[in-house]
Amino acid sequence: MKNILFVLCIILILITPEVRPQHEAAEPATEVTRLNDNLFRITCIGAFRINVTALTGNEGILLVESGLRNTTEVLKESLAKISDGEVKYIINTHMHADHTGGNRNFPDDIIIVAHDKARLRIGGQFYHLPPYLTEGLPEITFSDTMTIYFNDQTLKLIYFPDNHTDGDIIVYLPDYKTICMGDLFFAEGFPYIDITSGGNVVNYTRTIDRIAAMMPDDAIYIPGHGGNFTKNELLQYNDTLKESIRVIRSEMARGRTAEQMIVDSVLSRWSDWNKYPFVSNDQWLQTVYESLHRDATPGYTSICDPVSRALVEKGIDEAVRVYRYLSRNYPGRYDFEENQLNILGYQLLRRGMIDEAIAVFELNIEAYPESANVYDSMGEAFLAKGDTTRAIENYEKSLELNPENENAVQLLEQIQGE
Repeated sequence: MKNILFVLCIILILITPEVRPQHEAAEPATEVTRLNDNLFRITCIGAFRINVTALTGNEGILLVESGLRNTTEVLKESLAKISDGEVKYIINTHMHADHTGGNRNFPDDIIIVAHDKARLRIGGQFYHLPPYLTEGLPEITFSDTMTIYFNDQTLKLIYFPDNHTDGDIIVYLPDYKTICMGDLFFAEGFPYIDITSGGNVVNYTRTIDRIAAMMPDDAIYIPGHGGNFTKNELLQYNDTLKESIRVIRSEMARGRTAEQMIVDSVLSRWSDWNKYPFVSNDQWLQTVYESLHRDATPGYTSICDPVSRALVEKGIDEAVRVYRYLSRNYPGRYDFEENQLNILGYQLLRRGMIDEAIAVFELNIEAYPESANVYDSMGEAFLAKGDTTRAIENYEKSLELNPENENAVQLLEQIQGE
């Protein structure tokens, strides 16, 4: 249960930088690495270490990524040290807020570029819930490939569908033989694959092979997180991913569940691959299991798909009816895991649809009455509604089930202190 709560918190940080700000580092910082005459890797250190690539020159500065929202000022300070030009372009490799959160902190006249689907995701699209207006949205998007000419350099933007998310691109600078990979490459650790946003583990490994085959042998790969890598290092990394997937697939063929594999530590040989706080070996195993299960089950999708469609078309009462009907009659057709409705509930809260969020969280409590996380989420919904009595009831229930839930402790202290 503790793992589920932590993973959800991380997902919320990635997609909504305003949520749970206590995870952000108290003292944002940067590390600058010069890659070539006018090309720099600036590692922004906040909740995570995020690589921002800066191309400088007579026309100004082009950034690949903008980092977390709370690292923008230290990023700007670093940019001022390497160039006296102004930022003219920001390219987002995908939708997650650790790569796009800084968008809104730059002047409005800066041009932000991303894939079509990344713009929708940055704008908050979630299954059938429409995007909502937000700051820092890309103004220019594309569907397949795009070329930008800037500072006497050619930048080729190439889309790879359904990998880390459904809107991932790489940025290739041929003259510098450098590829900005975004989160299509998590250096030295198991990657976070956002299945809820169109990610797929098998496509992810195939895409890495495809990119490596497209690029020169002496190319340099800049991951979204971590140091620079050569082609051989990238392929060695990918071999490990493929071998871990093979192990999990083999266990699934024997009828083993993800929980059984975790108990048996089937990924124990890769114990040193816990490089990122949001992707432990167990979480990677669960992600691979879920992705392979979806691939092997035609039409399998999240329960958020039909529920959000019903909600948009006919309202929350119909959405609840659809959930109950499908969970009773088609339990193997949809993903009914706890985190699915939880994320949907938070998506509704972001849109100010508090009563609808409460109804969704109620369904999750019915399905997972022994989960501390579902009561924590309900507490947050009632707090947003202004019903502190019921918020306290749910936070106390969450703590009863999980005494280590620091979020509930902090919010109870805050509510009762007021």
